[in-house]
Amino acid sequence: MRRYQSFPFLASALLPRVLAEPGQSLDAICKSTEGTYGCGEYFQIPYGSEPITTCFDTSPCGVQILTNNRNICDLIDDAMGNDGFVGGYTAYCREAPRAIKEVKTERAVWVDGKLKGAKWIALATANSAEEEFANRGFKYGSTRSTVLSNQLANKDGWVVQKAAEINTKSYLDLVERLSKCDPSGCYGDKLDSVMEWFFEWIPKGTEIKNGQMSRMLADWEKTFATPYKNRIMAIKNAATTVQTRVKTVQTKVDSIKKSICQKNACSGKTASTYLNNVSAALKAVKDLSNIIAAANSADEKRKFIYYNFLSNIQAAYNLDAQYLIPNNLVDLMDDGRFDTLRGVMHGYGTVTSDISMYANDIKRNLTPLILLTKHESRSRDALKKINAQLTQNWKNNAELSKTASSRKVRDGFIQIQGHLKKELQGSLTALINAIDAFDNDFLKFPLRGNKMVVEWGAASYDRWYNLEFKYPCRKEVTKTFTEAGFSKDRTWPVFSPCTFTAQKIDMPKGWIPYIKYRFVKP
Repeated sequence: MRRYQSFPFLASALLPRVLAEPGQSLDAICKSTEGTYGCGEYFQIPYGSEPITTCFDTSPCGVQILTNNRNICDLIDDAMGNDGFVGGYTAYCREAPRAIKEVKTERAVWVDGKLKGAKWIALATANSAEEEFANRGFKYGSTRSTVLSNQLANKDGWVVQKAAEINTKSYLDLVERLSKCDPSGCYGDKLDSVMEWFFEWIPKGTEIKNGQMSRMLADWEKTFATPYKNRIMAIKNAATTVQTRVKTVQTKVDSIKKSICQKNACSGKTASTYLNNVSAALKAVKDLSNIIAAANSADEKRKFIYYNFLSNIQAAYNLDAQYLIPNNLVDLMDDGRFDTLRGVMHGYGTVTSDISMYANDIKRNLTPLILLTKHESRSRDALKKINAQLTQNWKNNAELSKTASSRKVRDGFIQIQGHLKKELQGSLTALINAIDAFDNDFLKFPLRGNKMVVEWGAASYDRWYNLEFKYPCRKEVTKTFTEAGFSKDRTWPVFSPCTFTAQKIDMPKGWIPYIKYRFVKP
């Protein structure tokens, strides 16, 4: 008997590793290794031959090929040196081909983030593939960083706040829930199931709940609650003080005039001109009385904005997710706003849908606050007129020093200057400073001079796996065995190590929901 010297095993060990042949496909590899899943395929591998001697009349009468019954997994491991092809077969030859097929047939799901009418089986296939790939330690590639820098970066005035990303698993979960809804609508327990998805997803969006926009809106609420209130009250108090004091000054000026202007003592040009200027200056101060009403109007609008808009915004931000989910979800689904993942931010309810409305409402109601700041120039003009009456040096005025009556006029003018300086110069300065302080603070409020533009949606990025692995090249070997003049052919598979060069396996896109805002000139 001649023994065949374990040719297939020696050949497997001696054949050099080579790259996959050009044009070799994943399908071809998987077909050539069918039976690896479950290790259910067996081959009769020859190791020698001997003549057949148990013959009826002539001996020997043929060739018997001696074989071992070998499992395909053992053959592959012998050839590959336990490189892991058998363990990875599910990933290479079940999940990867299914994913390749689904991306071609279910592009609306794979690429467009379809929700309405989406087939959950496609996502289930993708999710299964991703789990298997992850178990095998495969690393996926993506354009996430590019999308973040190009589409979701804080630039051109935009501030972007991102919600929790939606991966294949969460996408599948949402589609499965939606698929249970009736074609005519989604109600009852089925709607509750969809809303439960949002209830779980919303709290993960910590950047929206606690990010820059949230802090900005919270600061607005705090500013309108106390600082603006105090600033406006300071203006009102200063304006009230001015009016109280101008009445006092007017009374004293009238008394002085009555005392010094007897017998036409004030009929001269110098005296009459000064008294007219004093009257004009006092009138300018009295005309500032409407600042009190303006402050009241501004404060009423401040309270209106605070309670009706800013508090509502914060109330929405502070809501638990179960109350934040819009109660018109059915309408969103019916009118097409929820057909794809690009509309998923509607699930944030008033945080997204009402912020722009509230911002416009706030801007429309700012007029009384803006008008209050305009009184600064009027107050400054009044102060200039008061100061102008303090520039004359009546004490050394020669014209009013000639006679006793003129000297009395002179001394009266000095008294008037004293009252103007004591009662009005400081109080007007305080009023101007109060208006300036509010104006400077109010200039920092972006809606005073700008419009708030709010947009939201979901940006997608590509995801894929570069499939590269060691695999067993299969070759069918045929050998003729000869004994005692008899011959017989035997064909069996021989495996040798090869490398499958990278093939890109596209997976469903990743989705980054976001809300962004900026301020622009109207």
